[in-house]
Amino acid sequence: MDKKTAIFSILAVLAVLPAFAGETYRSAVLISSESEFSETAVPGGRTEDDGMFGFEAEYIPRNLGYGIDALAGFRSDSEDRSLLDWQGQLFLRYHLFGGHSFFDPYLETGIGNAGTVRISDGGGLKMSLYPFVSTGMNFVFKGGFYLGGRWSYRMDEWQIPGTSYPVNGTGRVQVSLMLGMSYSTDCCSCGKRHNHCR
Repeated sequence: MDKKTAIFSILAVLAVLPAFAGETYRSAVLISSESEFSETAVPGGRTEDDGMFGFEAEYIPRNLGYGIDALAGFRSDSEDRSLLDWQGQLFLRYHLFGGHSFFDPYLETGIGNAGTVRISDGGGLKMSLYPFVSTGMNFVFKGGFYLGGRWSYRMDEWQIPGTSYPVNGTGRVQVSLMLGMSYSTDCCSCGKRHNHCR
């Protein structure tokens, strides 16, 4: 199967997936770990053992969700200086079976901002922008509780236009775990909630 046929097949499958879910709102806490430095990584950058913590919020009108997440973490560099790392992302997330399915696989793309600053003296500020793609899976239980995981790949890292800050040296790969709540306004075309709604 050539590339064009494969791409057409994937788009055809996505086009016929059900899209009858009502609006869904989600919020979650996140824990993430990074690995695989980019080519622009700097000495003293993040390692795969550094964890970051934060939150995520998403609005899912049907299958396509819009969201934001934010993470932060503290660590020390080789000179024992205290550092603050942060990350913020805007994303579009396509839920293959909509926002109400127990099995909720999704594909995601977006743009993020990452930075590091020495909080001991306020120096050493680094910031960058990056595009990313992700894939993940949520398990949405009755009552709205959900548990999920996400694997993200950052395709590049750019200096922020109009600034002289060096790029952050962000890891290429990020793995995240999330725990949150999902609230739906309705689950079918009649506009009413039923026992099977999540």
